[in-house]
Amino acid sequence: MAVTYFIGLKEKENYDFDTEKFNRDIKQRFPNVIISENKEYNYNISWEDDEDEYQFNLSMERNRCAFSIDYFNC
Repeated sequence: MAVTYFIGLKEKENYDFDTEKFNRDIKQRFPNVIISENKEYNYNISWEDDEDEYQFNLSMERNRCAFSIDYFNC
């Protein structure tokens, strides 16, 4: 089953979001997650994990107010 979620905040900016803490927390929960950042894209930080039983890609918008989550349960 594949699902895609878009989550948005009402604010225009959310720079209080602690990406370093989030990175530590997601690495603890999903040790094989790959974290990448590309300053050229609007969704400039992404977390990806491709396991036998699931796959996901979580992308965060540059202003930290929107997330895109793609999940596939194998």
